[in-house]
Amino acid sequence: MARGADIIDKACKKLLKGIPKLSDPLKELLPNIQSVTEGDSTEEEREDVARVLAIGFFTTQAARCLPLIAETMKALGKLPPATPPSAKIQRKWLEDINKKLRALQSKTFPELEVNVSTFYTVPEPASKISALSSIVAKLPTLIADFVVMEVNLFKIKKALRK
Repeated sequence: MARGADIIDKACKKLLKGIPKLSDPLKELLPNIQSVTEGDSTEEEREDVARVLAIGFFTTQAARCLPLIAETMKALGKLPPATPPSAKIQRKWLEDINKKLRALQSKTFPELEVNVSTFYTVPEPASKISALSSIVAKLPTLIADFVVMEVNLFKIKKALRK
């Protein structure tokens, strides 16, 4: 039977591999989609947005959250229900990651997928720009959340090395 620290370490490794699969496409998309919504885009930027932001993009991202949620649950299962402030690994770090991944999977990514669908199916240019603007408004916060998740995972990895 694996030790609790080994299970937490393995879960953190999987999370550190999986989170960039969620965040990197958003980081790549942000500058170009901002240019498109502001009307200052080049043909290459518009093509890039169309390539990355296809129907089903956020549905795929939501599906990528599920195994990561499972990994956070494995790690949380090896921590006590409450960790003292002096603990090297804080339960709240993994709880925060779990909460954010669950919100992305069940709420945020489905809402963004509706905006993508609107962009491709509604003929009015104003509705298309509004849909893209809604996506642009959420991307910086999402990217920042991924950074916080990765920082907390690195804290856990560092604590496990000691």
